[in-house]
Formats: sequence, structure tokens, C-alpha cells
Amino acid sequence: MKKFKIFIIILLLLVIAGLGAYQYFLGGMNGPFKNVAVDTSLVELDIPEGSSTVSIAEILVEKGIIKDVLRFRIFSRLNEYDGKFLAGHYKLSPGMTTKEIADTLCLGGRVEEIFFTVPEGYTVGKIANKLSEEGLIDKDRFMDLAENGDYSEYDFLEGTVSGRHQLEGFLFPETYAIKEGATEEEFIKVMLDHFDEIWSKYKARAEELGLSTNEVITMASIIERETVLDEERQLVSSVIYNRLEEGMPLQMDATLDFALELIGQNHEYITFEDMEIDSPYNTYIIPGLPPGPIACPGERCIEAALYPADTEYLYYVKTTDQGVSMSFSTNYEDFLRDKEAYAATVEDEGN
Repeated sequence: MKKFKIFIIILLLLVIAGLGAYQYFLGGMNGPFKNVAVDTSLVELDIPEGSSTVSIAEILVEKGIIKDVLRFRIFSRLNEYDGKFLAGHYKLSPGMTTKEIADTLCLGGRVEEIFFTVPEGYTVGKIANKLSEEGLIDKDRFMDLAENGDYSEYDFLEGTVSGRHQLEGFLFPETYAIKEGATEEEFIKVMLDHFDEIWSKYKARAEELGLSTNEVITMASIIERETVLDEERQLVSSVIYNRLEEGMPLQMDATLDFALELIGQNHEYITFEDMEIDSPYNTYIIPGLPPGPIACPGERCIEAALYPADTEYLYYVKTTDQGVSMSFSTNYEDFLRDKEAYAATVEDEGN
């Protein structure tokens, strides 16, 4: 009888131990045997691609879903979950059991996407303003990364302006899909990755012309800011090439506008005083191309910069105050005539 009692006691201890193990390995933050209210609130989290069981457990602990990493690792190993967890966006609760959590992580989380658009001809600063106003990024964080981040992985940025303007021209204008809650780093990366993809189509042509990436994108950015009509992009490109070949200063208002923006000024019309400001982007007094792009150009302008029209044009001027089209000329006398005609048009439109 005594031996039987001992056997019963041992059996009960084994049952209790088994229930304890069940509680330890299967229970969530509030397991099924705890005499406390179960926390059923949902917590959103992301599991990145290629995450190991350990890294997943660390995310779950950080989010308050499970208690400790070791517990989840042991459970995953004993129940052959290792290697079955899938990346994605999940909503989990601290009240879920470990098995419920593991099963959910094997289903693959739904990645909720948002869309954002970068217009052609926007500067990095304007892109930051737009995304900030849309509630997608922290502007200060974005600008700090744009100015000071390490982007040495992108070969096309070699030889470009460093520091404040290192990404100017290279955040490619496009409509993007990105996961909800993406970081500022991820916004910048998706735009740089797309530029890399687009630029791969034109690298050979740039090398054929003996031009660096920075030179091509600088020309493309000027074309972007100077033109409205597609059919005039290659004509403006030809003016840039012809002026550079003749050793003439570019004297293009778009570069001067950019120089003024950098010092916090923005004038509707360029003045003679503006033409004298001390800036490497002032192409009225500095010969050659400016040191870097003045905006982020679209693909049509990149193509125009690499395939200029075959002309002898050296000048152009808007034909109306709206600047929808332009008149091109090969000599200064014709340019002055076109300029006077434009001035007359502006005067008539103002009356």
C-alpha cells in the first residue's frame, strides 16, 4: 500500500511537471493556466526576409508578444518549425499561445503597401517636403540621411557632389509602392535602386560620349527645369552641347534659380543683380556645367541629354509668359529679336 501511494505521488508530480512544461512551451505571455486576464490586444510587427528563428524570437520579445527568446527557440526546434517561418507583416497578440504564434508565422504575413509619387524636376528638398506633408516621413531625418548617409554601394554616385547635394538628381521620379511604415532609409533606397535600374540602360551611351554619370544627370536636370514640351528637350540639349563646345557660359535661368533657392531666395523673374551672385551654380558667370544636378530628372530628359538634336542653336527664349514653347536661334541678333517679341507678348498679356 505504501509503494502504491508513492507511485501515485510520483505520477501526480509527473502530471504537474508535464502541465508545467505545456504551460512553459505553449503559453503566450498569458498562458492558459494563469489566473489573470488574457491580453488580447493586437500588436503589428514585420518579419524581414531571411530572418532566423532567433531573430524572429527577438522581435517577438521586443514587441511584448513572448517572454523570452530561449523558450521560443526550444519550442520551435522540438516542434520542427525552424525554417518554416515566413517574412511579412503580422498582427499578433500577447494572449496567443506559442503554438498559435508559430502557426501564424508559417502562413506568411500580408504586407500592406502604400503609394507615393516623386514628380519630375523636384529637388531633394522638395521631395522631402512632399513626403513629409503626406505624413510618410520625418523630414529632418530624411534630409539628414540624404546629406550625410553612406551610399558607397551605389557606383553611379562616384564622382558626384558630396555632402549636402550628394543625392541631388538621383532620387528617381516615379510612382512607387512601398510597405506601410517604411523608414526614411527605405524610401531613399527604393528611389536609388530604381535610378540604378534606369541608368543601366544608358551607361554605355554615356561612356561612348566620354561623359560621367554626374555630367549626364546634371545636363538632364537642366533640361528638365528648362523645358515643358517633350519635343524641345533634345533641342535644349543641343544648345547645352553647342555652348560647351564653343566655350560659352550656359547662362541658363534654371541653374540660377537653383543657386537662389540655396540661399533662401526665389524670384519670379531673374534680375541683373541675381546674375552676379557668387555660386558654383551660377552659369551666368561660371563656365561649363555646374558641379552637380539641380533637380531629379525623368528618363526622357536623361535620354535627351545623351541624344541631343543635331543643330547649331546657341540661344532660346520663351515665346509666351507661360513658357510652354520656345524659339531657338543660332545667332545673337535673332535671339534679341525673339527676346523682344517675348517681352511684347508679356506686356500684352499683362494688359
